[in-house]
Amino acid sequence: MSNLKLLMGEESKLKWSVRYVYMTTNLLLVLSFPTMANLRIAFIDAPPYAFLDEDNIESGLLIDSFREIAQHLEIQAEFVHLPHRRKIDFIEKRKVDLWAGQIDSKVNNELFLVSKTPLFLMELKVYWKHGTQKVTSIDDLYDKNLILISSFSYGGNHIRLNEESRSVTHAINHEDAFNKLFSANNRYLLGYSAISKATIEKFQIGNIQEASLSKYQLHLKLSKTYPNAPKIMQKIDAFLLSKSQQEP
Repeated sequence: MSNLKLLMGEESKLKWSVRYVYMTTNLLLVLSFPTMANLRIAFIDAPPYAFLDEDNIESGLLIDSFREIAQHLEIQAEFVHLPHRRKIDFIEKRKVDLWAGQIDSKVNNELFLVSKTPLFLMELKVYWKHGTQKVTSIDDLYDKNLILISSFSYGGNHIRLNEESRSVTHAINHEDAFNKLFSANNRYLLGYSAISKATIEKFQIGNIQEASLSKYQLHLKLSKTYPNAPKIMQKIDAFLLSKSQQEP
């Protein structure tokens, strides 16, 4: 009888030993493959590129691209909708991980990595009311009354435009900018073509003239504080390059 108890005790010890090894192995496997943090993606209202639809869902051409990239990376996208003036603050305080912008911007370029391949080609245009003097280049604007949209760098021209124009009125978005354009005479509004066109069509704005000034590339920017940021950006670059090669 004592031999039977002894055998049962040894068998119980063996089961616990096997279970301990199994649990330890699983724990090591989990620690070896950590879950990637959500990708906090910042965006501002810029229809048709990015906006909240009637159901308060993130929508637009840029949002679709963000989702496609996050899916390719197998990382959960977490969208952060920000007012124009708070985007830079969130970036500098490391509250967001990914966003889109021009290579030249107001944000310290030591804080992020930039994609080699652009997402979009954006066209900058100038708009004015009929009867206002015609302009055809950025240089024509340096002694004029301007309307500029906050948070836009205008291809690196924002500082010079502020310093050398006759006056500057700031707007929070394109809709606000067009309202300001029609509230006074002899003003010129700088806006991006696709967003401006959507605003003009939405509010059926007439009595307006325009001229193309330049074109800019919109790139992806990834915070250097995101886990494995260099490797993540390499994957993003490879994906964007593959997409660009597929386009006609």
